[in-house]
Amino acid sequence: MKNTTFFLAIVVAMMFLLAVAHGQACNPEQDIPDCYPPFLQNGSPTPRCCEQLKQGKDCLCRYVDINRLKHLNPLYLRNIAGTCGVFFPICPDGQ
Repeated sequence: MKNTTFFLAIVVAMMFLLAVAHGQACNPEQDIPDCYPPFLQNGSPTPRCCEQLKQGKDCLCRYVDINRLKHLNPLYLRNIAGTCGVFFPICPDGQ
């Protein structure tokens, strides 16, 4: 019984750490730096930008939130993702 409780405690702790780490991982300045020039001008993405978007696709909604705080147009990010063939999810709050 003690082994089962200990194992479950470790699993719960690991899930919590993964959730915290995932929340911290969504940083567009670090994750998709090659996308900023086309994002600022609604330009064409480079192949490197597309690769970065594909790697960070789980963070796309978070990127929109962050960029809205900086008064940047989130539609530009959606356009760039579409050009790269990255499916943009439906984000909470109509993002």
